[in-house]
Amino acid sequence: MIALLLVLGYKRRDFFLTRGDLRAPIEPVPLLGFAKPVPWSQFALQWALYIAVALAIVQVLVSRPSADVLVRVLPILPSILFYAALNAFYEEMTYRAPMLATLEPVGGSKHALWMSATFFGIAHYFGTPGGILGGILSIFMGWILGKAMIETRGLYWAWWIHFLSDVAIFVFLAAALVR
Repeated sequence: MIALLLVLGYKRRDFFLTRGDLRAPIEPVPLLGFAKPVPWSQFALQWALYIAVALAIVQVLVSRPSADVLVRVLPILPSILFYAALNAFYEEMTYRAPMLATLEPVGGSKHALWMSATFFGIAHYFGTPGGILGGILSIFMGWILGKAMIETRGLYWAWWIHFLSDVAIFVFLAAALVR
């Protein structure tokens, strides 16, 4: 997608392949507890942890791994971190950046944001967690990640939130394999 966007004449900044303004203010979201425009650095750090911890709790409740299994995952933690980072970057550059870059100028931020979030949710219907609930939760996460890209004009916070979520998921996928 990166090569295609470059061939089409987009600059890295046009499709969010830049760090962005890490302290840009978030457009208030009273429903999520942010009634005032706080910096993305505050919002993203909080919500990255909330989402990752929630995913980990769900995975513990569903898979019920023993402490022994989790200890056996520790030697492959560097691989988990590497693949979580790679997957987060890949998905941000596949599901979000191209859609936002091409749709935002013609349809506006809100429409581009909801379209990318919806496609992200559909793509994760068979993911972890999967099914209707997993798809809906992925739409919500896709909305937060897209909002981060649009409001900071960069990839960093979307990637960071996605990365921590993937770490939580990949730890439990690895635990299922080392049993």
